[in-house]
Amino acid sequence: YTRFDTVNLRSEVMLRRSIAAPMATVPRGLRRSCETTASTSSRDCDAAVAACSSAPFSSATTAMRANFPSSAEPASGPNSTCSTRRQTTHQTLRRLSCVSAMLSPQRRSDAPDGPTDLMPMTPPEVIQLTHIVVGSVFLISAVLGAVMSRTDFCTMGAVSDVVNLGDWTRMRMWLCAIGVAILGTQALAATGLIDTGRSLYASPRLLWLSHLAGGLMFGFGMVLASGCGTKTLLRLGAGNLKSLVVFIVMGLFAYMTMRGVFGVWRVATLDRVALDLGVGQDLPRLIAGSDAAAVPALRAWLGGLAGLALLVISLASSSMRAASPLLGAIAVGLGVTAVWALSGHVGYVQEDPRTLEESFLGSQSGRPESLSFVAPVAYTIELAMLWSDQSKTVTLGIASVLGMAAGSALYALATGRFRWEGFRGAEDTANHLVGAALMGVGGVTALGCTIGQGISGMSTLAIGSFIALAALMAGAVAGLRYQMWRVEQMV
Repeated sequence: YTRFDTVNLRSEVMLRRSIAAPMATVPRGLRRSCETTASTSSRDCDAAVAACSSAPFSSATTAMRANFPSSAEPASGPNSTCSTRRQTTHQTLRRLSCVSAMLSPQRRSDAPDGPTDLMPMTPPEVIQLTHIVVGSVFLISAVLGAVMSRTDFCTMGAVSDVVNLGDWTRMRMWLCAIGVAILGTQALAATGLIDTGRSLYASPRLLWLSHLAGGLMFGFGMVLASGCGTKTLLRLGAGNLKSLVVFIVMGLFAYMTMRGVFGVWRVATLDRVALDLGVGQDLPRLIAGSDAAAVPALRAWLGGLAGLALLVISLASSSMRAASPLLGAIAVGLGVTAVWALSGHVGYVQEDPRTLEESFLGSQSGRPESLSFVAPVAYTIELAMLWSDQSKTVTLGIASVLGMAAGSALYALATGRFRWEGFRGAEDTANHLVGAALMGVGGVTALGCTIGQGISGMSTLAIGSFIALAALMAGAVAGLRYQMWRVEQMV
């Protein structure tokens, strides 16, 4: 697919390397233009090869380009065409094209059952599917915004109830939501509909110190800011101006921790301390090790046991079996599962015609994603500031932020609960500013918030999510103790 200095032994080696690569690594455009060569005349094959040889080298997939030595790349750069050596590459390209056609899934005897000759999606179709995924996430988040406002679903409130009042109802609601999310997500993963192992939470590199430090910062910060990122959006939709300030400050500090001054510090310090687990940090793959065939069964067993255990614990209390707590827990758990399905299954494209590589449409990270409300807040602010930049688009994370606030606003307006609320004084303002900054830095450092790591991450059974969740709870308890101490000092 590129030019060679000579058609010699090196060409044969490169051809064999390309043949040994999976057909998915061969650009579909090359396959389509050459598939007919197995049953047509040599002249047709020559025409197909000529078309292939005039294509830019940059249109080859990364995996395909990796099969060629660097010396085979065009001398004038990766965007140079093969025209300068078309005569010398004609024979090699012709053989590669014909062999690619014979190895296509339509002609292979070991191809899986089902449709094997699917036409590639066109760019307009990809854009339409992206809109469907992003729009669906917006609607799901809007419903969750209304339901969470109705049921008073709040992680910081749950911790506060336990520490200050000894009431476990909202904590049980949160645990029930985690259980539902684990059951749903692991069921999707066990049946092969999504691959949670490719998510950010299940990376083979366990950033345990980042999870620990980030969780502590976020937990402490959400107490000072009167709620986590999710609660900030719910209160913002209901007219709370303090939450508007928290939203902006948290987003700015989150962006600085991703790409700014705090990001440099994070990468140079905390992220350097990590464990390389090799196969991934989610429990099913970690236990299975090199036995990939055992992963689906482990997902079913571990996901089932963990999810059911949390449901039993949470539903043991009669207060949790009331309509409102059940509605909040089930809605949040199913919402996280639904976004996993949209991102990892509906929005998955094996070959995006715009890049000739696989893609998870609508995701910011290029991986399957679910709900989280720290980094998406930063990207929402970025989109608002750079709206004229055509490269910036509404991702599913941004859609979830907008949907959550919109759902809360609709519920507040419909029930008459919408009201403007501001800061009480200088100390209240300072607490919210510091809390927002800690949530922005901590949420990005820990790779998630109470929803991101606490539910979405936990649904993947990732070790890092367990660490981040424990640190987050510890930080929240410390923040509540600090507030109680502060009140005592003022009396």
